[in-house]
Amino acid sequence: MPTRDQLDEAVAAGVIGRAEADRLADFLARREAHPAQPEDAEAIRFVRGFHDIFLTIGIALLLTGVAYTVGLVAGTLAFAAVAVVAVALAFYFTRRRRLTLPSIALSLGFGISLGYLVGTFGLALWEAAAPGPFAGPAGGDKDSYAGLCISAAIALSSFGYYLYFRLPFTLGQTAVAVAATAYFLLQVLLPETATAWSTPLFLALGLGTFALAMRYDLRDPARHTRFSDAAFWLHLAAAPMIVNSAMGFVWTTDRASLALGDAVSTIILIAALAVIALIIDRRAILVAGLIYFGVALSVIINRTGMDEASVTAFTVLGLGAALLLLGVGWRRTRQEVVSQLVPAALARRLPTVEPEHA
Repeated sequence: MPTRDQLDEAVAAGVIGRAEADRLADFLARREAHPAQPEDAEAIRFVRGFHDIFLTIGIALLLTGVAYTVGLVAGTLAFAAVAVVAVALAFYFTRRRRLTLPSIALSLGFGISLGYLVGTFGLALWEAAAPGPFAGPAGGDKDSYAGLCISAAIALSSFGYYLYFRLPFTLGQTAVAVAATAYFLLQVLLPETATAWSTPLFLALGLGTFALAMRYDLRDPARHTRFSDAAFWLHLAAAPMIVNSAMGFVWTTDRASLALGDAVSTIILIAALAVIALIIDRRAILVAGLIYFGVALSVIINRTGMDEASVTAFTVLGLGAALLLLGVGWRRTRQEVVSQLVPAALARRLPTVEPEHA
């Protein structure tokens, strides 16, 4: 946006008149105070061009090369080298250049490498203190303790990385690591019943992550700031946890022998998730349920007596048609859903409902 000084210079150069410059300045000021809703309120802003992809490939190759090179002479300390290089590069690409996709690669490189370093040393110290066959205090096996050490270290290092660099993606990365930490902690503390408790655990974690995402979303209904970007990644982390856990309660058997009632219940649940997705204008939770919707649809179509090839064909056809219809009519459908189901006080805190343009 041109500054007032630039407009004055344009007037002095005879490019535009004083009246036009004043009207343009007023228009730009009003637009800045009330920014227009973007064409896509869920725009993906983590890549600005192939240059970002090019840099990200270079970062991935460099970090891999550092890991292999240092690993030849220092073994596990290669993880420390990767973490140091990732942070050093982040000062340039994240703090200075604000390049999101390269920053995502650096965040992953730092979190995973430091997590493996701390987790590996933590497990080694445990084994040194208790030589002989591995036995945790609660009866968990070695793999569970290793997973707990590594995931907890990744969660802590990722959160620290976020606090310093304020990269929205790292919040989603932290949420996934926290979920993994909770799962492995369950495996360690309750090894005999961990499988039974994993479904409600992930549902609770998913809902908690979803609530945090909504907190960020409600702080930025126009979706112009990093709060919206943080919400995007948190929704992306929460969606599989919520959907997979919810389906764990709905499905009473495996996919091969899914009952008709389970299939109908699945479609009803996916429809409810679609309504939520429309209200909050986030598609992640809906995309996470596509596979389940497809399986349920195939079960229903199979009841018609078609052969397997036809069932597959019509399932893919129906899934694609449903997704396309919802995508094309997203704004209009959202407008109806929000106006009918959402109280006005809450609707004002959600992204603006834009009517469809002809």
